[in-house]
Amino acid sequence: MATEQLPSDLYLIGGQATLSGYEIISSGYGFEEQTEDKFDAAGAWKAKITFSRRQTCSIEAEALAAGTPGAEYIVGGGIASGSITLADGSTPSAWIIRSASMSETKSVTTLSLDLIEQGDATD
Repeated sequence: MATEQLPSDLYLIGGQATLSGYEIISSGYGFEEQTEDKFDAAGAWKAKITFSRRQTCSIEAEALAAGTPGAEYIVGGGIASGSITLADGSTPSAWIIRSASMSETKSVTTLSLDLIEQGDATD
């Protein structure tokens, strides 16, 4: 019996994030909020105020070809809007790189990124 490697778009549930020049191995999404609790004069909790809500994304990727650029992914740097397409097909605003690491071996170059959306989430 012959085996066949199916294309990734046939077996990924909900799609997959994309990053030009890389095959995404895994990705995870979340939100990070900046909040403050408000209390009344007696010290009883009154409300929680959310100042900012931004999407986060963690990506593990392998370079598709030798020489794929990776030096531009540095902590504190950014990734332009539209460079990463999320699994739902959306392209959030620009990303800020919170952590980045690259592993180069003889066979595969691996890139790990931890990102946070530059602007507030719209929903």
